[in-house]
Amino acid sequence: MFKNSLWSFKSIIRRNRKLQPTKLIVKSQIKQFYSTTTKNDSIQATPSSLQPPNKVIIVGAGLSGLSAADHLIKNGVKEILVLEAANRYGGRIHTVKLDGAVCELGAKWINANDNPGSLFSLAQQGGLIDRRSFDSSRENFFIINRETMDEEIVQLASVLFRDMIKGAEKYLHQEVPIDERTADMYFKKLMKKTLAKMPPSEVETTKSVFNTLMRNLSCQLGSDLGYIHVKHLANIAKYLNNPVCISAGLDSVFKQLVKNIPVDRLLLGKPISKIKWADLAPNEKPWVTCLDGGKYHADHVICTIPLGALNVFSQYFFTPNLPEVKTEAIKKLGRGSPGKIYLLYKEPVTSWFIGSVMLGAHQEGIHSRDNWTSGISEVATLADSRKVLEVKIGGSHNETAERITEEIMDREITDTLRKVMKNNKIPHPKEIVRSFWSTDARTLCGLPYISVETTETCVKDLAAPLGPNETHGSPTLLFAGDATKFEGFGTVEAARSSGIREAQRVLDMMK
Repeated sequence: MFKNSLWSFKSIIRRNRKLQPTKLIVKSQIKQFYSTTTKNDSIQATPSSLQPPNKVIIVGAGLSGLSAADHLIKNGVKEILVLEAANRYGGRIHTVKLDGAVCELGAKWINANDNPGSLFSLAQQGGLIDRRSFDSSRENFFIINRETMDEEIVQLASVLFRDMIKGAEKYLHQEVPIDERTADMYFKKLMKKTLAKMPPSEVETTKSVFNTLMRNLSCQLGSDLGYIHVKHLANIAKYLNNPVCISAGLDSVFKQLVKNIPVDRLLLGKPISKIKWADLAPNEKPWVTCLDGGKYHADHVICTIPLGALNVFSQYFFTPNLPEVKTEAIKKLGRGSPGKIYLLYKEPVTSWFIGSVMLGAHQEGIHSRDNWTSGISEVATLADSRKVLEVKIGGSHNETAERITEEIMDREITDTLRKVMKNNKIPHPKEIVRSFWSTDARTLCGLPYISVETTETCVKDLAAPLGPNETHGSPTLLFAGDATKFEGFGTVEAARSSGIREAQRVLDMMK
């Protein structure tokens, strides 16, 4: 019921915005939704009167918010308060265990980066990097038009595709030609040149493999490559080509971040209703109110609300309203919808499935273009369990998948697997676990990306602090998150480094 209510809430907001809603109507619906969320998640409110004074309030306990909190505490600022809407910390990093397998509903990979403060360094400090972290190899076979591809051509095409991704890095420091502006245009231009040099007998097969790899990347980013700027590809190339996984689960990095945060300084189940950051009365400090009635004051507020939620709720959350330059930046930045579905079976799947299957575009006889299953790009086994399959899906098809019931998903995904594997005896899963990033009102976006409408200025505008503090003459409202840093935009590394950046900004203002 909770998951279905998420989509209902989003639909109500969209419908009311179309009908020129009043703030009162929307506020009432926000309260109704979040009160239901709080009740269902059994979250107990903490009276604000019991809270000691705060120097910094951090809105959001994802990687960015907790990195900011950790950095402040390590540098002597202990008067902090972290407010998180959900009943868990971690944000869009969410690891669950099924039959001993590590299932990442959100982010899955980090980048090997030895820079101090990087997520990789944090994982190393926690002893989380091992041999398996670098072993991303797996047995791949591709299904295009229901036929298994020649392995040699697949491997060659895969190497060429990775080279194309790496080649995009040149656009980090130079102008992008008009005919390569989008990721789709960039790949198709290089594909045309590459295919022209290949033996005629291999052209169609190689082209099919390229298209499948492009589709898989589109799924990972949660959007059609025609909407994604090639500079985004340049920004994340090193993450795509050199992934590092945390075999214990990516959320294990949070143990390093929360160990120094007192329990009463990290409050869960505290969805905010308002952030007052300017137009303050004499001697009044900025404050944050929550939907349970709690009100908290501080010298500075660091906002790490995800881009999708900011896009929908920014006009209601902030008093005064955010400046137009910031709201325009929020609108222009891309919001992707990648999703994952994990299927747990009673018996090992290895009798009918091994390795990884990447599905091509629409395949005759497997699914229709309109069915959500046509958005599935990959199905794979997991290293730690022989009973779990990971299914990746992206874009509007994922939004549809998030709205359907588990019974419908069970039936339709089993039917698809039977057709793909040509095996009518494939059983139904005994349990389904899936992500809801695009329809969860606390996120409303799985992954931000640099769209064709976006410039680096948009990212800087979103990240820019606001509101001079009358006492210190310094900003009162600061912004962090994976959409507030151009380098590595949309990655976990951008989330972490931006949290540290804003925490350091506060420290510098306190000197």
